[in-house]
Amino acid sequence: MPILAKGRLNFDYTDEGEGRSVALIHSSASSNRQWQTLASALKSRRRVIAPNLFGYGATSSWNGPTVQKVSDQAALVCAALEHVEGPIDLVGHSFGALVALETALVLGDRVGKLVLFEPNPFAFLDRPGYQEFYAEVLQLHQHVREHGLCGDWLIVAERFADYFSGEGSWAAMSIERRLALAAALAPNLHEWDAVMDRNLSVSRWKTMTAPALLVWASDTRSSLRAVTAILHGEYPHWESSQIERGGHMVPLTRPRVFNRHVERFLEIFLEPNPAEKVS
Repeated sequence: MPILAKGRLNFDYTDEGEGRSVALIHSSASSNRQWQTLASALKSRRRVIAPNLFGYGATSSWNGPTVQKVSDQAALVCAALEHVEGPIDLVGHSFGALVALETALVLGDRVGKLVLFEPNPFAFLDRPGYQEFYAEVLQLHQHVREHGLCGDWLIVAERFADYFSGEGSWAAMSIERRLALAAALAPNLHEWDAVMDRNLSVSRWKTMTAPALLVWASDTRSSLRAVTAILHGEYPHWESSQIERGGHMVPLTRPRVFNRHVERFLEIFLEPNPAEKVS
């Protein structure tokens, strides 16, 4: 696993396979390990680069003099891609999908295609017709901030799990899984600053010319469906695809289903498993 050192910043990522490059950008409270199944499927035909964002793996925690912005995370991804030649495809999940969009803005015509699963720029919800959803995510943000600043990450983890993975998810978790989630949540405190940034504009990516696929689950949170609807309305030329079930964590809980959407859009056709039903 390569580790870059830039001043006091350490940044790690995986880099495997050969061919046209694809960068996989993970969600909050996760790491680049979430992409193991997809990376294994792609690396026989692609060079697969999977960075760890601020605070994950061996990447330094966020300690900027100002609040975190999505452009700060995109700068990390661009650092991992600095010596990559040719077109680069981007795949992102949740916060990672937002970072993928920002990375595409920086890289410009170097970007080939993007696959975005439920990006979460919640700041977009602060508009007429969406205030109910904005109030919902604002309450969650305040909960994360209040308890996170005190180090009460188990309290944060319970609400985080039930919100993004579905009600009852926390109760169904083993003690080990609860502790692991709580331990992974510290970076999320700063990620909320990025997704609630009032300077984010839905038209921010209008100059982006790369083809994009916007994917969502039919049973995801209403706030995430609302963000998807806003993006779809602003970028009707983006291709869209709905996965019938699995909620916001489909790339982790139903990776083979999600991966088929990625492979199709990136035009990497692998032999399907006949026992696997993709919807």
